[in-house]
Amino acid sequence: MNDKAEPHFDLDLAYGEIGEEQLKQILAGKIEVKRDRMAYKTGNLAIEYMYRGYRSGILNTKSPWWALILEGGDFDGDVILLMRAKKLYEYAKRGKKVKGGDNNWSDISLVRLAEIFEPGAK
Repeated sequence: MNDKAEPHFDLDLAYGEIGEEQLKQILAGKIEVKRDRMAYKTGNLAIEYMYRGYRSGILNTKSPWWALILEGGDFDGDVILLMRAKKLYEYAKRGKKVKGGDNNWSDISLVRLAEIFEPGAK
């Protein structure tokens, strides 16, 4: 066993504990939960903002946080993206606008996963 402590272990531990407390606070609050079964194929998150001409989804949420459960392929529900709703809204404003959902009644913004995880990526 190595008696020599890791450099800055105490600082890293305190930093990690702050993150644990932040996550506890988030999970104790209100979270909008959506599932996306196409993100693994398209590389996009589909963020609804209108339905049949009415505000919905990201424009209508009362939740400060959104959890997006990514389904299918390598994700298969093992990946959950947790993001402030206002940050996701900023991405959605810049996303490609398409029609989708049942009977194409939803207005959707396609947000590239690469834009979220690789700032500056197209």
